[in-house]
Amino acid sequence: MLQFAGIVFLGVTGPGLPKRPVAALLVWGGVALGFWALWTMRKNRFHIIPEVSLYAHLVTTGPYRIVRNPMYLAVLITTLGWVVETPTPLRALVWVGIVVTLAVKLLYEERLLRERFPEYGQYKQKTRRLIPGVW
Repeated sequence: MLQFAGIVFLGVTGPGLPKRPVAALLVWGGVALGFWALWTMRKNRFHIIPEVSLYAHLVTTGPYRIVRNPMYLAVLITTLGWVVETPTPLRALVWVGIVVTLAVKLLYEERLLRERFPEYGQYKQKTRRLIPGVW
């Protein structure tokens, strides 16, 4: 719930469509990554709350080849673009709060995926969690 509050706050306290080139690149890049991740995940039935349905399968194609949590990365990139467009200490703090919230959420979600999919360990060795080549 905190992530959504942060996203809404950043969305309504600044322009949704940035004019600064770097901010626009971040926002549109994040949106594109998010759509790509959703398109790839479509057969798996996307859930906002971390849960693994009985009918789910492990998705390792599309952006999931590069990072294990591309939807979270898309949210962070898009919201960072909003902060870059209209930077204030409060907006930066809210963005950091989104980062922390999503980091906790993805750690929990990864535990669920490890428990559900035996092949998750091998997939985890090939891809980073959130930032390609870093974490």
